Amino acid sequence: MGSSNGGGGGAGGRLVMNYLKSYLANSQPNQSFYWTGSHDVTGGPAGDMNSKYQQPKEGGNGTMLHSKCFPGYSGVFCKPCEIGEFKYDYSYGKCMACQNKPRYSYYTKMGEDTSICEYQCDRWLEKVDQNLDCLDPISL
Repeated sequence: MGSSNGGGGGAGGRLVMNYLKSYLANSQPNQSFYWTGSHDVTGGPAGDMNSKYQQPKEGGNGTMLHSKCFPGYSGVFCKPCEIGEFKYDYSYGKCMACQNKPRYSYYTKMGEDTSICEYQCDRWLEKVDQNLDCLDPISL
């Protein structure tokens, strides 16, 4: 943070996460399921120094680097994709929204690794194993 008689804000820095054995499929969930921390690499705000020639500026945002994440996991800490999201492969990619559930249903599982995400019919309908399209009783 820039000071009152000083200059601009400091930069956000660099965050690098390297997991031990991150290439092993059986190590991935243990690395991320129990993480409860957060990260922030935003730059600091500018100070309030006034100068005829130069005004203070905000610090630039930092960078985040991390290992590749397994299918169904994403981000700096390789967290599982949220319910209703998926990620296909071992990569740096981001989770994307699932789009396969019928109208009267909801997604049920985190960490999906395919776009065919698990869903369940709304509770007033027959279960999905008997009503794949989650049709209402009249349509069914």
